Amino acid sequence: MSRIMIVDDEEAIREIMTLFLKRDGHDITAISSGSEAVINFKSSLNSGTPFDLVILDANIPGDIGAIEIIKSIKEHDPEISAVITSGDSVGGAMKKPEDFGFARALKKPFKSADLINLVKSLVHT
Repeated sequence: MSRIMIVDDEEAIREIMTLFLKRDGHDITAISSGSEAVINFKSSLNSGTPFDLVILDANIPGDIGAIEIIKSIKEHDPEISAVITSGDSVGGAMKKPEDFGFARALKKPFKSADLINLVKSLVHT
């Protein structure tokens, strides 16, 4: 079972992604803010239960955005895999995710099979 953190400000998106991935056997932590994501990620490392994958919405409002979140997370775990998601595929991180610290990009809306296959390609369960 893989531990996955989902960071998205839209509750409905967090819920549906959680449902899809839990059904596929993953342990999910769903978070709505950037600062909470960084705190939770550090805490998981300190407790010996690190995340295997982080899925971040590109447009998180508030104090810290997706690019800053992944930079902070990678300072603590440079090997963590991360996926950026957005309904807008025009932005830089969606076009070239690897240039911004992400393994892949996933355009919204997506099908459950697309999400599950992407996760399977990035984590080993």
